[in-house]
Amino acid sequence: MKKLMLTNEKPAFELLGEYAGRYGDNGGDPDGNCWLPSNQDDIPASLAQKVVDAGYGSLIEVRMAADEDMHEVLGVVFTDPEDEQTFETMREAANDRLQWAHYGAYGAMDSHWVYVAE
Repeated sequence: MKKLMLTNEKPAFELLGEYAGRYGDNGGDPDGNCWLPSNQDDIPASLAQKVVDAGYGSLIEVRMAADEDMHEVLGVVFTDPEDEQTFETMREAANDRLQWAHYGAYGAMDSHWVYVAE
């Protein structure tokens, strides 16, 4: 699925208006090394194209995954869903291999990852 990855978030947020909230995580920035939305289904295609045309982002193929799926993607052994070190290891591995964002609380039901498909 294609999502709008932002390359210049501040002016992109101005263009996105109320839809800029798709890039926030509980009032803050999401974890990750790039600006991918948690859910772009509600962003109108014409608005996403406006951001692309302005040079503030691009439509890019991504995948979404839960923590358990990311263990396989990243090759990290999952031991304890509440172990902060496991998630630190996952973040480090993701930084080395992927363009990604994370939303929600690690190990919780709302935890989800968005990453650029390879």
